[in-house]
Amino acid sequence: MTVNAEQLEKELTTYLAGVLNLTVDAGIYRGQIPETVENGVAVRLTGQMTTSSIDHPAFTVQVLGKFSSRENAWGMLTKLAGSLPQYGVSTANFRLVYILPDGGINAPFAHDERGVVKQYASYNMRVAVLTREA
Repeated sequence: MTVNAEQLEKELTTYLAGVLNLTVDAGIYRGQIPETVENGVAVRLTGQMTTSSIDHPAFTVQVLGKFSSRENAWGMLTKLAGSLPQYGVSTANFRLVYILPDGGINAPFAHDERGVVKQYASYNMRVAVLTREA
């Protein structure tokens, strides 16, 4: 089964916007955080997992946040950790068999961005899908 990765990334962004109480394209973004955004979250499909068994297509996903405070970075991480795992989530075009954390939580890290220190946080997950597209 072929999965439209771009559409899956869009629908995961919308789903995770609800989890994080953010607005798509004004707080949470597909693919990357725009350079002009001071505080935001990006949802990125980072790869498709391969398996030797017949199974649902599965993808690796990174949720990357950029914040002014370490507290907000931890807030994103703990909201995601508290909402997973999830099973059987339906989006417009997909049935998400599972959304699972992939690894543990790593502490936010500081990064100098044009003379301003930002706090970054990364949360990784695995997503298996069934397509509902016609």
